[in-house]
Amino acid sequence: MNAGFSNLQYLKDRLLLASDAAGNTQDDAVLAIGLQVAGLFESLCDRNFGRVVGDVYEATALRSYALVPRYPLESVASAYIRDTIEDGWVSVDVMNFQPLSGMIYFNSTSSNVSTYGSTLKITYTGGFWWDTTEDNTGTQPNGSTIVPQGLVLCWVQFCKYLWDRSSIENSAKAGFSTELERFIVAKDSNQGGASDLPIFVQSGLAPFRRMTA
Repeated sequence: MNAGFSNLQYLKDRLLLASDAAGNTQDDAVLAIGLQVAGLFESLCDRNFGRVVGDVYEATALRSYALVPRYPLESVASAYIRDTIEDGWVSVDVMNFQPLSGMIYFNSTSSNVSTYGSTLKITYTGGFWWDTTEDNTGTQPNGSTIVPQGLVLCWVQFCKYLWDRSSIENSAKAGFSTELERFIVAKDSNQGGASDLPIFVQSGLAPFRRMTA
């Protein structure tokens, strides 16, 4: 089962005593924290980390390139623009892309793919792969990139930081700790969010933040 940046058993082994990790009474609480922390990391880094085949990204077409939110970028299946609903989607040539940054360039005679008000739609495959099987028997797809251990470590550390500060009962009832909720509220209300995080999380996430697209 996907628990954030690894499987549930992996996270349980790092948050719980061995005797507790062998059971399943705390699965819901551990899973809630794992997924919530992973979601917070995606929000703070302005990107999606998990690998998806055929993900769809839409944005304004007034540009000569696009920066998709899910990378490393493996392939681009198609790119379309739509000037009006009546005209429908028209295919656009992809000139090149940068796998590590998720940047896609278009073969256009002008500086932009289309005009103001037009929509760009890209179908692509990208993101990090991690094993979601509880017995670690998953097979990494050809061409994919395994999730960096630096990101996994940062995730585990923050999950443990929150777990140690919240009771199991409250975590199971609320779905996430009150301290995690404070980080999310701060982020959404433009009151910091990232700056409120422990320094080890701030420094750990820095290399994974997405450029402005």
